[in-house]
Amino acid sequence: MIKVFFSLFLLASVLNLCILIARNYRNLSSYFVLLFVSQVIIHLGYMESPVTIYLGACFSWFFLLMCISELCNVTIARGLQGLGAALCTITFSLTLFLGVSSPVFKTAYYIIASLSVLGALAVIISSFFRNRQVSFITTRWLLVSVLLTMVSFIIARLFHLEMPLLSLTVTFDQIIMLVLLERIQRNDVEAVAVNHYAEEQVGHVMLREEKDSQVYVSSNKQARIWFPELDKLWIDKKLESNTKLGGVLMPKLRANMKSNCPDAMKIVRTSQGSTILKIEVEQIQEKNSVLYVFCLRDETRLQEKEQQVREKDAALQEKDADLQVKSEDLLKKSIELLERKKELLAQKKELGSLKEQTELYEKRIEEYQKSIRFLQKDVDSAFQKNDQLASDIIMGLGICIENRDTNTGGHVERTSHVMKIFVNHLISQGMLSGFTTQDLERIIKAAPLHDLGKIAIPDIILNKNGELTDDERKTINTHPAKGSEMVEIILRNINDEDLKRISHNVVKFHHERWDGKGYPTSKSGKNIPLEARIMAIVDVFDALISPRSYKPAFSYDESFSLIQKGSGTQFDPELAEQFLLCRPAIEAYYETGDESNAA
Repeated sequence: MIKVFFSLFLLASVLNLCILIARNYRNLSSYFVLLFVSQVIIHLGYMESPVTIYLGACFSWFFLLMCISELCNVTIARGLQGLGAALCTITFSLTLFLGVSSPVFKTAYYIIASLSVLGALAVIISSFFRNRQVSFITTRWLLVSVLLTMVSFIIARLFHLEMPLLSLTVTFDQIIMLVLLERIQRNDVEAVAVNHYAEEQVGHVMLREEKDSQVYVSSNKQARIWFPELDKLWIDKKLESNTKLGGVLMPKLRANMKSNCPDAMKIVRTSQGSTILKIEVEQIQEKNSVLYVFCLRDETRLQEKEQQVREKDAALQEKDADLQVKSEDLLKKSIELLERKKELLAQKKELGSLKEQTELYEKRIEEYQKSIRFLQKDVDSAFQKNDQLASDIIMGLGICIENRDTNTGGHVERTSHVMKIFVNHLISQGMLSGFTTQDLERIIKAAPLHDLGKIAIPDIILNKNGELTDDERKTINTHPAKGSEMVEIILRNINDEDLKRISHNVVKFHHERWDGKGYPTSKSGKNIPLEARIMAIVDVFDALISPRSYKPAFSYDESFSLIQKGSGTQFDPELAEQFLLCRPAIEAYYETGDESNAA
């Protein structure tokens, strides 16, 4: 009866081995064959020689560990593989020399069995948590198989049922192994792709639809290069409808599972967006499900060429439309030319008389041009005289003012020369870049007019010796406003509008202060025209350095110090700083009375 029992297990082991060899599973290592052969050897040992039992038993645990690591896609180093094989060989050698009952052999055997089972558990658990490219179903059944083997081994040791219980467990493990290999073979994307798309190297993704649910089966290396997010999908696990894994790829794959998928959903870009892929789908009907094999072909160049063709077609259509429009325009122009030709023939008759008239007109034009050249010379001469007249008027008015004001003798002439020194210095410092050369000459020319309004001040106030009263001060403070009115009247016949404007600003605003406390309009800062701010410094300096009826002349140190003190309150601080830099030239002028020596 026992022999019959073990004969059935032997027959089952041989049958499993034959199935393994006959199926010729793709990329299967020799460890699977060795594992199944070792099981046959174990069952033969039960029938004939106990020594062969331990020959198979010593190696089967190691072979089981290697097969599980391969199914879980975990690589064990070659050194560890060699060490495991060596330990199994040593353990089997102990049975030959020490016997099966030797404690040393049993200890070594249990160590190999325990280490192999623990190693298999570690591989399965590691794959379960870390490698989603291994089927969730595969790791689950391998875990069941290993745990069942452990439990059977423990029960067999406790109740001395090693022979029948372990044989049953081994046979069950073989069946699980074959089922998993068959399932892996069926879901192997490379194997399916070779059968259906053997002519090209393309990306492949497989989904299975069963009972209105979709399961991610597998994908090849090329597909995962294009879409790295596929590494996050768990093989043989149901895809939830709201899953975000798969990025832009998964929605388009699901859409292609429908027969009415639009063409736009058959094109997808890679996750990097640099490659355009076309999706083709093959349906494989299974017993209770449908396997969809998606082929991803690189059509970047084709799409680019098609786009170029479309663009060329569009360009050609535009050119055709343009040519048609141009043809119509040419036809219209041809008709117009014919009509024009008729007109030209009629006009040709008139050309003879027109030619004679043209020659006559050319002679007259030459005469007019000669007359214009003579007139231009007269105009230029008139402008020069006008400029000289303006200068003479301004200087004459300045002298008149000076002759009335006995307190400020020579003031007009000195301020004109100091103004010229100061303006030339500002030009050299690039501070008058907004003014033209003519504007700068106008500023210097307008300087003598700054006290023009004093003509309207009574002599009793203008030439008073001593301090002025408040009323007298108010009267004399009206001279800038009165002077600006006089400028408009005096210079109204002068053609130079810029000279009028600059003269008006110098006369009216030269007593304004930087802090807004001046007169007559209380302007402040840069609201005061630049030419007036320059005139203010020059005017005050000459008043300080010259004697007056109400004060003696100040020294150079005192005068320049008061200019510096007024910087930022009475005077423009930038202009005051530059005026102080002119001190050597100004002192030289006041000492010699010659501005050329001062420069």
